[in-house]
Amino acid sequence: MKKFKLGSWKVEPNKNLLTSESGKEVHIEPLNMALLYYFLESPNEPVGREKLIEDVWDNKIVTDHAVYKTINQLRKYLASDGDEQEYIKTVPKKGYALVAPIEAIIEADPKDAINIKLETDSSSKLRKWFYKHPVLNTLGILVTACILSWNLGLASWWHHLTFPAYDEISLNNMVSGVNEAVPSEGDKYLLLTVNEGGASSNRGLHIFHPDTLKHYRLLDDEYDYSKPSWSKSGNKIVVSRRSASSSLADECDLIIIVLDESFKKFISEEVITQCSTYGSSSFLDDEKGILLYSYSKSEFHPASLFSMNIQTKEVELITNAGDAPFGDWSIRVSPDYKKIAFIRVYEEHNELFVMDLKTRDIELLHAYPSYTNQISWSNDSRNIFFKSLDGRIWVYSLKHGFVKKIISREDKINSSFHSRSQNKMYITANEKSQNIKLGDIENKNLGGDRRLAESKSFDKFGAFANHSDSIAFVSNRTGSDQVWLFKNDQLTQLTSVKKVEEAINFPRWSPTDEQIVFSQANTIYLYDFNTNETEIVFEDIENHAFVAMWDNTGEDIFFAKMVDKRKEIFRINIKTKDLKQITTNGGYGGRLGPDGKYLYYVKEEHVGMWRLNMLTQEDIKVNDFMKIDAINSLQVFPDYLTFSLTDDFKNWSSYKYDYVSMRSELITKGELADPSFNFSLTKVVWSESQASPYKFLIYKSSD
Repeated sequence: MKKFKLGSWKVEPNKNLLTSESGKEVHIEPLNMALLYYFLESPNEPVGREKLIEDVWDNKIVTDHAVYKTINQLRKYLASDGDEQEYIKTVPKKGYALVAPIEAIIEADPKDAINIKLETDSSSKLRKWFYKHPVLNTLGILVTACILSWNLGLASWWHHLTFPAYDEISLNNMVSGVNEAVPSEGDKYLLLTVNEGGASSNRGLHIFHPDTLKHYRLLDDEYDYSKPSWSKSGNKIVVSRRSASSSLADECDLIIIVLDESFKKFISEEVITQCSTYGSSSFLDDEKGILLYSYSKSEFHPASLFSMNIQTKEVELITNAGDAPFGDWSIRVSPDYKKIAFIRVYEEHNELFVMDLKTRDIELLHAYPSYTNQISWSNDSRNIFFKSLDGRIWVYSLKHGFVKKIISREDKINSSFHSRSQNKMYITANEKSQNIKLGDIENKNLGGDRRLAESKSFDKFGAFANHSDSIAFVSNRTGSDQVWLFKNDQLTQLTSVKKVEEAINFPRWSPTDEQIVFSQANTIYLYDFNTNETEIVFEDIENHAFVAMWDNTGEDIFFAKMVDKRKEIFRINIKTKDLKQITTNGGYGGRLGPDGKYLYYVKEEHVGMWRLNMLTQEDIKVNDFMKIDAINSLQVFPDYLTFSLTDDFKNWSSYKYDYVSMRSELITKGELADPSFNFSLTKVVWSESQASPYKFLIYKSSD
């Protein structure tokens, strides 16, 4: 890498060294230098966080906070010599740009000039010199060979070290009871087997459409379906089917299903052959009319891999499992259609094999001391992923020959299939559930028996829009907390924040419904419907931020953060980022009254609600029973505000506070008891919308 002069610093990338004009040397981390060098290649051009993750972090799974932290470290290094010049500028909604002046440093070494002359003008002399010194010549060859061998080994070790261990996993929880989720080419559809009546029920066959977030049951029957796969053309499905009432010893059929253009209905189905006792994994090359599948005639016979001509029904034996008592299972064809991977199952271990589809040559790749039952390929056909029954997912690199654990979960993983087009996996796992229900007090529907979306994932913290029935809520149905929109009975994921380990809390609509604010860990985010982008409004590396809420103008946001071991309420302008502390005697969360003169808020240390005069800073207590969890249900109306409290997680009560009389009175009670739920959390949020003033949301959590 070349040397540069950046502002008042000399930059030496090969040494990870910054040298100031005063002679101060600063050694920085390789990642910081890689980031700086990336900026140097495109000065003054803003680069977004997603692009930085793609190019600098090489698409490894990192959070937005990791990018922010690295940039902040780099800024501190560049400012460490007292230089007030701005080096890296934050460009709103676009990313970061290197704005300091840059000059290339050219350092000519006299020896380099001599070497160039020798190589160009005296090549014949050099050749003669090597002929005269054969020992040195041989030694040079050996040294070169050692270096090449070392580089090859180092490349394998480095690839193993840097191959990501996934902490952001896509959980397919849009449908309750999902057993398997197999992505199609380009992830356009997911093929699901679903336990529709509980874990012990028969499995139905569904198609999930990620673009509309809807799923369709393909066949309205009582069969049990397992081990589905897509054909090469993508419009056919091969799946094992047995009667739901049959025992495992009864016959199982391997069938081919042809789908219509909408992928919502089947056109035809055909029984092609028998399948194994526990179902047969398979792959259909419908362009050549060849079906590859595993089959065992009973649970006491080892399975083998077979090839069938669909037209003639001619069958060819491909593998012989030898002394493996359970045989060959889990066929999965590589995306380039050149290889097939399968598992050979023994009593105490499994063996991973790969077969060349053209030559039929079979190679043993790896032996694993546990039972594995699913295989999938990376979209570049270079890595094989396999799932073990102990809740772990592993990767085998065909190029470098290593095995690495990439996912480990304590709860049971039902299935794992790598994306056919992206560097991610589709995981289905056992999860607890929580749903948001919609209630209507005007129609006496206090139980809220209409669910916004059927899901096994955690749906929480819903909030009505101000001018419509749209609802923003938080869900982890894609593997991490994100903000979702429920509008006209349709679901849309709004955000893609990267802090997968942190919960998102309480999205709130702006007065115009053009933006949504929410807090996550130490960050306040803003989602803008005009740009469909999420930006950071506030971030504090040391302290968490709590309960972000709008003022009446839509220009400022109130939130709480720690000050001297006590939470206080702050106000920040979303454009200028000017920050001002509002409370001094404690404050957890609050909202402005409609005239903007008073802030109504609660404290973490004391029960009750306070009213703060925004001009005089006079602070008085207006009731002595409101708790901090009620702040999330605090709603502002022209003449009064409302809030709700829960009692023993079963009953809820809603109160109205009158601005003039400064009195709180009970307005309604609700019974949240429901025999189908074991409650661990309930909350009620009322609508502020003029379109639905009597509607509310109930959060119900169950095991």
